[in-house]
Amino acid sequence: MPEIRSKRFDTAIALQVQLLRGSTPVDLTGIALSAIVFRIGGKTAAREYAATTVDDALAGKVGLTPPTELVSVETTYFVEVRVTFLDGKIQTFPLEVADRIIWKVLPSLP
Repeated sequence: MPEIRSKRFDTAIALQVQLLRGSTPVDLTGIALSAIVFRIGGKTAAREYAATTVDDALAGKVGLTPPTELVSVETTYFVEVRVTFLDGKIQTFPLEVADRIIWKVLPSLP
């Protein structure tokens, strides 16, 4: 399972994930940021946040600058990314549970 780690209150570094179909990167060329949604949940229902960057469209790399509300507590989140393609079809990544993205917000020093 891919794991992303950040410190509590850190909002300067985007969460970056690569979207794959098997081992093939998903081509995001021409897809608007508003069509790429991060679904982030933990112990509560998932909330949705529009992607803030497409870091490499051909390699399927997207990012999200974490909102303050997500990094204000130490916790673990599960992350999915939903893409609406140019033809209107929707797909959620990762495709396999074993590939689930885990994001851990770690404590900062007191």
